[in-house]
Amino acid sequence: MMNMFDIMDRTDRIFFNFLFGFVLPLFGFEVAVWLAFVIGFNEKAIFHSALLGFSAGLVLSLLIGFVLKPDIYRLRLPVLILIYLFYNVCIFGFFMGVPVFNLVTGALAGYYWVKRISSRNELNNSGRDVQRISIFTASVTAIVCLSSAIIALISKSTPEDLRGMFHLGFEITRPMLVSLIVVGGILLVSLQYFLTRFIMIKTLKAIGHNTNA
Repeated sequence: MMNMFDIMDRTDRIFFNFLFGFVLPLFGFEVAVWLAFVIGFNEKAIFHSALLGFSAGLVLSLLIGFVLKPDIYRLRLPVLILIYLFYNVCIFGFFMGVPVFNLVTGALAGYYWVKRISSRNELNNSGRDVQRISIFTASVTAIVCLSSAIIALISKSTPEDLRGMFHLGFEITRPMLVSLIVVGGILLVSLQYFLTRFIMIKTLKAIGHNTNA
């Protein structure tokens, strides 16, 4: 009979297998849609192309899962980095350049990494891992914030968009916009760092391992 930790571990494996396995279908979908737009397909053809791209990615993902049966906690580091960057790009695009929602990726990355080093019996350097992963997620968030800032500053409609979004009764000037971008970016990068760190330390304690990170 499985105990609570075994059930949680199995649930985590299912979740991360789904999360990582969804990369190829999502990638196929986005590539197909992009190519259809470039070629100039009509809406019906774009829909069919998107469905075809998603299906092709899904089949490939299932083949990898059932034939190669990769261990989700033993994937190579470059693969993990690419997956992390891919999801950050997807979230950035889905929420139209608003970087707040990218914080979710840092929390997931921190949780995954603790489960990974626990599964591989590599908890001896957990303090160093907490620091490295937190810096990595914060660095990616900094790039995301920079991209968002560039888009916001290039677009002339950004001040009016913000005014309408938040129902502001005053005009947003250029200096106000720049200040908002700088302060908001610093806060988001810092929040990503501490959120990732918090999740990792809490998860380490939950599995019975204390760290001096």
